[in-house]
Amino acid sequence: GKGEIGLQGEKGMKGERGMKGSKSDKLNFSELAGLLEECFPWNYRVLNETWRKPSEHASKVGYHCDISSQPHGFQAGWHLFSHTIGGAMPETCTAENYCGTTASGWLKGSHPTLTGERVSRTVCFSHRDNCCHFPTDIEVINCENYYVYNLPYTPNCTRAYCAQG
Repeated sequence: GKGEIGLQGEKGMKGERGMKGSKSDKLNFSELAGLLEECFPWNYRVLNETWRKPSEHASKVGYHCDISSQPHGFQAGWHLFSHTIGGAMPETCTAENYCGTTASGWLKGSHPTLTGERVSRTVCFSHRDNCCHFPTDIEVINCENYYVYNLPYTPNCTRAYCAQG
C-alpha cells in the first residue's frame, strides 16, 4: 500500500537492523500498529542506569560516559529511557557534574507530540558554565506512550546522556 512505499524507502536507506522475517511482514506489522519500526522493542536498547538521573552527582555515583570504547556499555543507536529513571530526556539545561558525568546531555527543544512523529533535535552538554557545549544532532520519535532517541557515541569522556529523573 501507500504507507509501505514510504516505510520501505526509509528502511532501504538505513538498512536492516538484524530483524527476522521478511521486509513486507515487518512493514505490515508496523502499519497495523501505526508506529515506526524504531518503536518496537527489538529495535532499541533500554537505558536504565540510575546514575543518569539529574539528582545523581558524579562525585557519589562515579563519572560515566557514553563512548564507544566501553565493553558491554553504551551502544550508539536507538534508545528508550526506562520509566524507572524518568522515561525521557530533560528538555531544560542540566547541571554540570550531575547525571553521573561531568558534561550532562539534555534535549534542546521539545519532544514530538504526535504518535509516530520523528523530529531532529540537538542534545546539549552542560559544561564549564555553558548549557549548550558540544551540541550533537539526534532524532527523537514519539512512540505513543514513550520516546525513542537515536543517540550517537559521545566523542569523549566524561559526557553522557541524562534521563529526566
